[in-house]
Amino acid sequence: MRWPNWILEKFITIPGGTRAAAHESLFYGPYNTLLHHLFPPQEHFMVVPKYRTPRAGSSADCTAIFIVYQVQIQTPIFFLEIKPPFHFDELSSREAADGQMRDSFREFVEALQIPILHGVSALGTRLAFYQYDAESTIIKPIAIPRDPIRVNDTAPQVLWHTDVLSDEGVQLIGLVVDEIKEMCQEIV
Repeated sequence: MRWPNWILEKFITIPGGTRAAAHESLFYGPYNTLLHHLFPPQEHFMVVPKYRTPRAGSSADCTAIFIVYQVQIQTPIFFLEIKPPFHFDELSSREAADGQMRDSFREFVEALQIPILHGVSALGTRLAFYQYDAESTIIKPIAIPRDPIRVNDTAPQVLWHTDVLSDEGVQLIGLVVDEIKEMCQEIV
């Protein structure tokens, strides 16, 4: 199973390639195209880009988030945060990406009208899947706390185990989208 050629083309033509692209903005168009394919406007979905500036005192950089809303119930149903591919190899960049995902869940909790909110962190084409359960208030994967004495990896590379362009990526994203659409149908 794979994405349609017109979606693959958007990723394949990224200057520098999907593993060496110099800036995350090169991925905005391809991911925006993919999200509109998965959540079509004619099915009452809306993809909204948002740019979050870093908190004061934070070493994190500006973050681009694509938030998907279900228009009829005006609730966030999915979000995608994009970072450049070289962040995959940097412990501190992965930690920042993981922290920003968790911060995003905290932002969306107030407006949430579905039982589970899914989010994806993209480091280039490598994806880490997250979810927030409204009933238990648990974010998965469970956060790895910083060791107070030693440098530990709080966001190991294994979190970004799936490539959006792989068969596994197509399948996993498809399962998440199907679950989201089912939740929306139950509410509408």
